[in-house]
Formats: sequence, C-alpha cells, structure tokens
Amino acid sequence: MIILWTILTIAACAVAVFIILVLWQLFGILGRVKQEITPILRKLEKTIDEVNQELARVDEIIKTGEEVVDKVSATTKIAQEAISSPLIKLVSMGAGVKKAYESLRGRK
Repeated sequence: MIILWTILTIAACAVAVFIILVLWQLFGILGRVKQEITPILRKLEKTIDEVNQELARVDEIIKTGEEVVDKVSATTKIAQEAISSPLIKLVSMGAGVKKAYESLRGRK
C-alpha cells in the first residue's frame, strides 16, 4: 500500500512539475506577444488618429463644396429670373413688330 501511495505521489509531483513548466513557457510566450503587439497597437492608434484628421479635412471640403453649390444655385436662379423676363418681353416685342410689319406690308 505504501508503494502505491509513493507511486501516486511521485506521479502527482511529476504532473505538477509538468504543469509548472507548461505555465512557465506560456507566460514566456505571452510576454513576447505583449512586447510585439504593444508597438503594433501604438502604430494602429497613430494611424487611426491620422485617418480621423483626414476625415475631418474631407468633411470640411465637402461642406465648402456644398456651400459653393448652394451659392451657384442661388446665383443661377437670380440670373435666370433677371435674364428670362426681359428676354421673353424682347421676343414678344419682336414677334409683335414682325406681325405689325407683315400687317402693314400686306395692306400695300
């Protein structure tokens, strides 16, 4: 019976030593991963900050473009109203003059 307990104790110690060795290696691997991933995460954070800055610039450009489009649209509308009304009157007057000319010419 003592031999069985001795064998079980030795086996348990061997398993414990094996588990400790595996954990030791795991901690080493995790330390290396941490050392390698920390600079990568810093670069990623810097890249994200730069992308956010560029997006802010693009947003400003888009806002400026929208303002220009609005101003051009308003200017076009004003120009259309200012030009079309006199132009219509001029064309109407030309048609009236033509009709009067044709009328006077036809009487002779």
